[in-house]
Amino acid sequence: MSLVLYSSSESDNEERASTDESKNDRVRLFPHEEGNWALSIYAFVDCSSHMDTMIDDLLEIFNEKQEIWKRLGELHLSLSKTFPIRFLHIESIRKSLQDELTTSMNRFATHIENVTILNNEDSSTSFLVFTVDQHRQISRLVEIVDKILKEHRYPCYYKNPCFHVSFAYSTANNRQEKLPLDWQEKCQSIFKQYQCQPSSMMIPIDDICLKAGKHRMAFRFRIPNIGFRKRMSWFDFTVACVVGVLAGIYTFKPGLQQAKDEIERREALKEIQARRKAEMEQGSL
Repeated sequence: MSLVLYSSSESDNEERASTDESKNDRVRLFPHEEGNWALSIYAFVDCSSHMDTMIDDLLEIFNEKQEIWKRLGELHLSLSKTFPIRFLHIESIRKSLQDELTTSMNRFATHIENVTILNNEDSSTSFLVFTVDQHRQISRLVEIVDKILKEHRYPCYYKNPCFHVSFAYSTANNRQEKLPLDWQEKCQSIFKQYQCQPSSMMIPIDDICLKAGKHRMAFRFRIPNIGFRKRMSWFDFTVACVVGVLAGIYTFKPGLQQAKDEIERREALKEIQARRKAEMEQGSL
């Protein structure tokens, strides 16, 4: 499989460039200028113990003959490009994000679908990534971020993005030729082994982070409540109601039958008492 030329992994590139630049391991996407800060916006991904083990198993596939892929320390789902920003604009963007996200977004979850390989913008680095479900809430997040960045005259995210989580990178020469021929089949086999562990495949999205230089600011989403029903489709809402009613009937069926039997018993008792009263009145005549 040929490498996909897609550059939304550049936030990983910029993050590691600052730490590995002295080793010539990674290359900056833009030169450092006094007064400019590298800014990126992303959703933090909490790596569960099962996901951590799954990543180790996947890396064994790609590093079977030679260790050319290195694991990334922190996992995240990018919602913006990484770009230089003037320091005086950071607070304005932070406030706009806080105002928008804390009032309009609820927590949600997406799930891992596949493993693929993406390149950064100048093809100097390749990434092993989890592609994730193209959840409508992720698209909504990107729309909010794009709107704010556009208002501040900064670049928006890519059109028709492939939402993903990078977990390893490589700068080795001829890394494409060194890929195992059956790596896709082996990755699918690993996925099947971990499907019984939901925490290895599910990615909760509870907040997003704004990173400017080495400073990070988090914006936590609301916990979903009954108001979330308004954003559900009528079909989903109807199905949820039917399932709830059926579950309630099944759960309380013994109690309903007992109540029905009690009502029938009382009606029968009333009927017997009415007959006796009528017989007594007829006898007195």
